[in-house]
Amino acid sequence: MGAIKPFILQICGYKNTGKTTFLNKLVKFFTAHNFKVGTIKHDGHDFETTNYLEDNFQHFNSGAKKSIVFSKNKWLLVEKDNKSLEDMIEIMSDMDIVIIEGCKNSTLPKIELLRKGVSETPVSNPLNRIGVYSDFDYLGEKCFKKDSDEVFNYLLNLLK
Repeated sequence: MGAIKPFILQICGYKNTGKTTFLNKLVKFFTAHNFKVGTIKHDGHDFETTNYLEDNFQHFNSGAKKSIVFSKNKWLLVEKDNKSLEDMIEIMSDMDIVIIEGCKNSTLPKIELLRKGVSETPVSNPLNRIGVYSDFDYLGEKCFKKDSDEVFNYLLNLLK
C-alpha cells in the first residue's frame, strides 16, 4: 500500500444524510479487498451507557473509570476520559484504514454526504475534502453519485 498507514478518511454530513450506511458500505468494500479497517464514531451528544444492561456497563455506570468486557474473540473498553481525535486514531495505528464518522471541522481527508431536501451544500471544513457523495448532481466540487462504484474505485486508487 503506497498511502501513509493508517489511511484516514472522514465521513461527515448532517443527520439523515446516510453517513452510517455509507460508512458500513466502505468497511465491507475495503474488508473484501483485504484491508484491516477500524472505525471511529464521534457523538456530539456525549453518548449514554445507561441503556446497556450488561454487567460491564453496570460496573461503568456504578462509577468504574474503565470497564472491559471480553470473550475469546473480541473485547470492548468503555472509559471515562477526555481524549482527542488524534488519541483515537493512535489507538487504531495497527489498522490499514481508519474511517471516522463525524468531526466535520477537522482538516483530515474527508467525504461529505449531501442529500436532497436534507443538506444540499457542504458544511464541513473544505481543507482536504476529497469531494461530496450525493443523491443529486452537485456542481460545486468533485461529486460521487450515490449508488455508483466510482467513490469506491477512487478511494482504492488512493491506497495504491
